[in-house]
Amino acid sequence: MKYLTKLFFVRYIETIGVFLLINELLCTLLGPDKLDFIPKPIIFGVLPVIVCIIELLRKLFFTDYSINQTDSKISLSFGNILRKKGIIIIPVNQEFDTYVGDGIVSPRSLHGEFINRFYKNDLTTLNTLIDAELQKQKTSYIARPNKTKGKQKSYPLGTCVRVEKNGIIFILAALTTFDDKCHAKSIDRFQRNEFLSKIWEWVRLNEEPSNIHFPLIGAGNSRMKGTSQEKYRAIVDSGIAEISQAKSFQTFDITLPFCNFSKYEEFDEYIRFKALYKDVSNSDQTNLGTETN
Repeated sequence: MKYLTKLFFVRYIETIGVFLLINELLCTLLGPDKLDFIPKPIIFGVLPVIVCIIELLRKLFFTDYSINQTDSKISLSFGNILRKKGIIIIPVNQEFDTYVGDGIVSPRSLHGEFINRFYKNDLTTLNTLIDAELQKQKTSYIARPNKTKGKQKSYPLGTCVRVEKNGIIFILAALTTFDDKCHAKSIDRFQRNEFLSKIWEWVRLNEEPSNIHFPLIGAGNSRMKGTSQEKYRAIVDSGIAEISQAKSFQTFDITLPFCNFSKYEEFDEYIRFKALYKDVSNSDQTNLGTETN
């Protein structure tokens, strides 16, 4: 909220400056008496506020860029990713636990929010869907008989399970793993990149072209190493590389919580650069894209 207030104030001052300049130019060209019919409070009060609000809303909801030589776009948005439509990536632990609380699945994590929002009173159905999908894929696992809480089968990093609810496709992707006392183990950048690669591979083979939404993976309690900027850039790079090769998604969207809005300028600059100037799938070639917003 502090950043939003600061950004609004800065944009307001900038807008006032532009309006003053326009006012002086019009007075010079038309004469001051020609502008007397427009009340000053509207010019320097109401209109700048409207412009600033539109600018903030545009940043929050409508930042997207076309990806060169594809029909896809990349977008940056802020808010609750669980309100999106299309395909939503949900990082989960490698045991696919579904019990929220008691140190197993944090209610503050995206994994916990997903369960509480869609399956809070129907964990049996969710567990059945997960088990059926894992059996259908014939996914190998490691037995964890000494794990003190939750499920006791651990699946490989990047294992994906498809769950559809209310017309939304959720891809539960195995990221974190626990020790026997349910303490999350650290994840390095090599595991992070492998995880992203496994997600894209799974989606490419199993889903029809659609909008796909990624959270800021590793930003919660996953113990993933690296800054939020590094994690964000890894997601952007992996997505543009995939789309540059497969050309299979309408919009590749990274949805961040509002608490990350203070990093908007940096995050937006990065996706704009990648979409417009850099073809990640071929590091030796520089291309131009088309900005759509």
